[in-house]
Amino acid sequence: MKFTFLLFAGLVISSSGISQNQNDEQLVKQAVNAWFNSFNKHDYSDYPIYTTETCYGINPLGAHGKRTSETPALYNKAHETLLKNVTINVDSISIEFIRPDVAIATVFSTQKGALNIPEGMDKNIFDCASDKLISTIVTVKLGDKWLIAHYQNAYNFIQATK
Repeated sequence: MKFTFLLFAGLVISSSGISQNQNDEQLVKQAVNAWFNSFNKHDYSDYPIYTTETCYGINPLGAHGKRTSETPALYNKAHETLLKNVTINVDSISIEFIRPDVAIATVFSTQKGALNIPEGMDKNIFDCASDKLISTIVTVKLGDKWLIAHYQNAYNFIQATK
């Protein structure tokens, strides 16, 4: 009888943990997709909603920085010129929880549309551009929300040549 009770208790506890992880995985994906949605809308006004106050980002060309109150406006400006014709389709997202409150998302995506390189900008810096991207996004759970704390996007030359 004791064994049956312990077995039953173990199943209940483990199944409740699984559903929590599945819920957390969906919430992590929701935060990750929020970033791509902002990119595709060319509007980052909601950036503070899905990122931490100390979020750090690195773009495929190496520009990087910590989130400030000016970040959404800077991103929007880039989307008014350079990125105005570009969207990103998410091909896949995989999530790995490294702690109950920290998850790393690996995102494979495809960039659509042509860059609109402004007059006076060195066009040679875009020679490395590819339509395939890979992103590493670190998310943290603060309260009941998952937020992006760090992300790096890179051109994925290996995938582009397949």
